[in-house]
Amino acid sequence: MKSWIAAAIGVPIVTLAVLAARPPRAAAQNAETAKFVGSANCKKCHLKEYKSWAETPMAKAFETLKPGAKKEAKDKAKLDANKDYSKDAACLRCHTTGYGEPGGYPKPTDSDQALAIADRQGVGCETCHGPGSLYSPYMRDHEKDYKTDEAKKLGLQFSDGSNCTACHKGGADGSPTVPADFKFDGAAKLKAEAGSGVHAHFKKK
Repeated sequence: MKSWIAAAIGVPIVTLAVLAARPPRAAAQNAETAKFVGSANCKKCHLKEYKSWAETPMAKAFETLKPGAKKEAKDKAKLDANKDYSKDAACLRCHTTGYGEPGGYPKPTDSDQALAIADRQGVGCETCHGPGSLYSPYMRDHEKDYKTDEAKKLGLQFSDGSNCTACHKGGADGSPTVPADFKFDGAAKLKAEAGSGVHAHFKKK
């Protein structure tokens, strides 16, 4: 049984949004040095979005890799429901945030396990908005008057849904619960509000 079939298992297609979508690299020169800081860091200023996200399949994606989780879906996909997939690299790339990247969820072979990896489990804020070590301090220091264009120069991203299919697809390198010919409309999902599988959106005050 190939290990890649564990990727994105167990989340109903109707609730899928950008589960484990890999973030597009920002064009900003400084963005390449950015590191992942974790969703708890975002929570400080975006509490409503954080609470909304925490109830979505994206936030709980890592849990589906654990033994006994989503048994019915795993059985249907001919996976071993009692197996622990939480150390399978093919699964982790789509069930964690920043997998194998600076500040992100470490690879099982990484010697540096000092990161707060629990905060990188699941598909967090930075999966869609880019690693936040550069734009987060700027936005925090300019909470009332930050400029989105300036934050983008520091790596802030807003997904248009096109990167969702990095994980939301069937076939050899996709999810076993998704038909090979399935076309995921990430843009439509991102337009939805609460219950979309992403998070509710709130206007900046």
